[in-house]
Amino acid sequence: MATNRFPCVTFNAGELSPLVDARSDVDKFRAGCRILENMIPRIYGPAERRPGTKYIATCDGVARVIPFIYSSTIAYVCLLENLRVYFYYNGGQVNDSLGRRLKVDTPYLAADLFEIQYKQSNDVMWLVHENYAPRKLSRTSANAFSLDAITFTNGPFMKRNDLRTADGITLAPSATTGTGTLTASSATFDVGHVGALFSIIQPRVNTSVDGTMTSPTTGVIGSAILVEGAFTFTTHGTWTGTVRLERSIDGTTWEKYREWTSENSDGQVQYTGNEEEDNVQYRINVTAMSANTAPYASTASKIRATLTVNSSTQKGICRVTAYTSTTQVSMTVLKNFASTNADVRWLEGCWSTYRGFPRTLTFFENRCVYAGSTYQPQTVWFSAVDDFEDFEECTKDDSAFSLTMSSDTRNAIQWIAAAESILVGTTGSEWRIWSDNGPLTPTSFNFKPQTERGSKALQALPCGDAVLFVDFVGRKVRELTFDGAEKYKFVSPDLTALAEHITKT
Repeated sequence: MATNRFPCVTFNAGELSPLVDARSDVDKFRAGCRILENMIPRIYGPAERRPGTKYIATCDGVARVIPFIYSSTIAYVCLLENLRVYFYYNGGQVNDSLGRRLKVDTPYLAADLFEIQYKQSNDVMWLVHENYAPRKLSRTSANAFSLDAITFTNGPFMKRNDLRTADGITLAPSATTGTGTLTASSATFDVGHVGALFSIIQPRVNTSVDGTMTSPTTGVIGSAILVEGAFTFTTHGTWTGTVRLERSIDGTTWEKYREWTSENSDGQVQYTGNEEEDNVQYRINVTAMSANTAPYASTASKIRATLTVNSSTQKGICRVTAYTSTTQVSMTVLKNFASTNADVRWLEGCWSTYRGFPRTLTFFENRCVYAGSTYQPQTVWFSAVDDFEDFEECTKDDSAFSLTMSSDTRNAIQWIAAAESILVGTTGSEWRIWSDNGPLTPTSFNFKPQTERGSKALQALPCGDAVLFVDFVGRKVRELTFDGAEKYKFVSPDLTALAEHITKT
């Protein structure tokens, strides 16, 4: 049904507020209607009856519909209900391989369904909610889906405890590998820490391995050493033979990393490398030694080799598996500790049931970007480039990093979206995160508030070059778009200004 105010030739302004009845000076006055129900206005002027609907199934209580779009020809409808999700395709329900209605169990309660935010890439959808660990909904075949919690092993972590507080609390692991307990010198743990990550920075037990070998003896010099980050390898002496640096990820199977051959010391080694993986051991292996030749034939062939790790500390990581008390939890070691000694230099993982989980996410420049948790409501976490689950921070351009937009924790992040830069909506303002020098990196980023409208905890909708969001009160739809003509910043005009009555309920 369409009812207009005065004779007009177009309806493409849609339904206008009764407050505009006397505003014939408004440009859209003669293109709008007082009532426009069950109709769709077209940009060309006419309004057409909306398409009908088809009964598919009955929801069991509170439910939410989310699209799962794999391609232009393959798209599903996900029906989220209390603790489960059903799937529909091409107007009908999806059945599993046994002909039963396809259902996947979820942890989401009915009361939390409309606060879930999601982002899809190919046949995987990421889902986040501040009370639940991030999960991935994966389509494994035409009639099979799985929902799995994402396992993070190297971060993100909060600021080091001794730099964040002055409580002097120390943590001590009972084992350097495998499983054991983590003990605090004072009350630290909560039952909500089960599943959380903790990291301890300790002095390295061994920073180098050094030794000699004389012809005709061959074999390993010294013992294996755990290597992370930058390291150097050097040789000295007058020697003829072949020496290797070997690498192992399990301490049992060894692979050749580098090999050098020398005759009468013409191949002395001065090598600098960098190991990026965790829990990797190196060893020095002399695979061949023979007597020197003229003019050094009278000199014994003898090599001295040294492998040195440049860092004097070692960072171990564990995951809490069970809660015992406020001072002790059970743990599984993910990255070897240097020792079982207590140390005040420890870090707690950012995400856990105790601290909360990110409430929104997006993808930007091949990074997965999470934002806003209960404990860190204004923090944004960037994954490593091309590795959405790597949050080990360093200064390399493609490594993970994080930023906190403001110390005012009252303005919690509500949504995040990717446009030509990253746009963020908080309860009190809208922000932009960008780089003046190409891609965002740990050493090249800017963030600045753009407007001060405030947002509701609803996922924003990218639309062309703009992002649409609902204001904090839940009454207006605003468009966050860049004004390059006058203000040279993002602005947020009210798209519901002429139809304020529609959102009153």
